[in-house]
Amino acid sequence: MASREFTDERGEIWQVWAIQPESLERRIENDPHLSPPAERRVKRESRVRVNNPVMANGWLAFENRVEKRRLAPIPDGWVEMDETDLRSLLAKAAAAGNAQRLLE
Repeated sequence: MASREFTDERGEIWQVWAIQPESLERRIENDPHLSPPAERRVKRESRVRVNNPVMANGWLAFENRVEKRRLAPIPDGWVEMDETDLRSLLAKAAAAGNAQRLLE
């Protein structure tokens, strides 16, 4: 999974990375601590529920030391964008809560 780091106009450092629901499901399946208990289902389907249809194909996650934001759909070529373009995407991203840091 690609990730980038950039600085906004105020000098805040942001990390940005792509989230895709199918990659979340794979990560959960491979970690016994995150896997839900076994079920007796015949049909295999995604265990990660994305209720927003715009987010169903993935989103960009932005995070700095105090804030999180999300942008969907994932823009083509975001990995190669310069900082100006990443700042533009950040401005379009919706707030998604506060960053939760256990250690600073």
